[in-house]
Amino acid sequence: MVLDNKKNFRIVGISTAILCITTPILAILLFRYDVINAFMNPSYEDSTYWIMGVIGIWIIFGLIAVYMSFSTLKDNINNRSKFLGLFFLPLLLTANVGGVVYLLIENVPQQRGPYLSWMGDPKTTMTLTFEIKSSGSFDVEYKKESDSLWNNEPISFTISDKRSSDGYYHYTANLTNLNPNTRYEYKIAGINNDIMTFNTAPDNKNTPFKILVYGDSREYSKTIDNEHIPLMKQFIEEQNEEDFAFAINNGDTATSHNDIASWNLHFLAIDDVASRMPYFVASGNHEWNMDALWWSTENQPAIDIQDFPIGDDSINDIYSLNETSYAFGYSCAYFIFLGAPHAGCNKTAYLDWLEYQLKIANGTIGDGYEFIFIYDHYPPFDRRENAYNDDVMMIKTEVPMYYYSGVDAVISGHNHVLAIQNITWSGDPAYPNSRNMTCLITGAGGASTRVPKYGLWENNYTMGFYGKTTY
Repeated sequence: MVLDNKKNFRIVGISTAILCITTPILAILLFRYDVINAFMNPSYEDSTYWIMGVIGIWIIFGLIAVYMSFSTLKDNINNRSKFLGLFFLPLLLTANVGGVVYLLIENVPQQRGPYLSWMGDPKTTMTLTFEIKSSGSFDVEYKKESDSLWNNEPISFTISDKRSSDGYYHYTANLTNLNPNTRYEYKIAGINNDIMTFNTAPDNKNTPFKILVYGDSREYSKTIDNEHIPLMKQFIEEQNEEDFAFAINNGDTATSHNDIASWNLHFLAIDDVASRMPYFVASGNHEWNMDALWWSTENQPAIDIQDFPIGDDSINDIYSLNETSYAFGYSCAYFIFLGAPHAGCNKTAYLDWLEYQLKIANGTIGDGYEFIFIYDHYPPFDRRENAYNDDVMMIKTEVPMYYYSGVDAVISGHNHVLAIQNITWSGDPAYPNSRNMTCLITGAGGASTRVPKYGLWENNYTMGFYGKTTY
């Protein structure tokens, strides 16, 4: 038996000890940023703790292997060493192989993007963004898909200062003077050498279009049983992305505002989608979680990491309260995004901004749009298993504005169920022509789903709202 041979036993033991000691050292060097954050930040999420656990097990097994190796230096191999050898050598080897495989799988790429959005007129501009942990000079080359030559003057990316919160540099390039309703190709040397494509918006209000809408895509920082990644892959495989104008996520894109691995996982999942069509978010409570500073707008990853409309362009109907709440017109529809800090907040500045957007949408100001859509994270009417969390403030302050202004649908997330609520308001004699307003909850795009429960509203809160939930 090989373990009865002192020399062989020593060789196996020492070799295993070396593997078990050096592998976690290499892992710590490879994942040093994650491990340091895990020790410094107790709220750091799932995968880092798994990595720490694997490293800890390696160290324990390594110490056992060291004991086994040094015990062979004695004249006789004692029974304890034989026992440890028989039972732990296979575990040591399994731990090494399995641990390395796990770390390789969980080593989520740190590059975020490139992804597309609008900070200006969607008919004539496109914003490209990516984030990496090094500074440098990058250019984007682009051309019409029908052209054979790239533009003579590539557009350079601007770079922000290194963020202290996560060590990332933020790169942004704005393409301007594009042609409406045109397909373009682009490439960014050194970041994504593949040729990617995007479409500009039509220059009229009667062009039909499709959009991708989902939400609650956050996953604890892991890839093995992640549901957001295959969901996006399924979309790319089953749909022609050229047919979609843009994508909307109803919030909860990361597990927590400071979970770096979770943000990286989000950008890994949306890579093939957001690099081909603009990707917008109505930020949720998870990416806005700042403990005591829950609604602070300073140094927020929900703002810093993503590029959304930040200024007003009244000629082209682009408006922004900040990068959290913003609005734009696209063809026949007007889209209003309400971030987690604003939806239901009952602050005058916000409500005045929202009222102004609704007037633009319904033609009280300007020409108006045929359809009006509200996107936010929190649903005003909330019915699910063991939860009766209607947002009373939103129902009393915002929903009447939606109803009077002719909003067609309020699309929300948060509940992790797929539901449709048809709401009528028949309690106001000044508004006799009651109509249905649809409230849609988009399910779970990666987070765990929840058991739905039918809701019924009969003049709740004496506001005159009636309706029910269907699934």
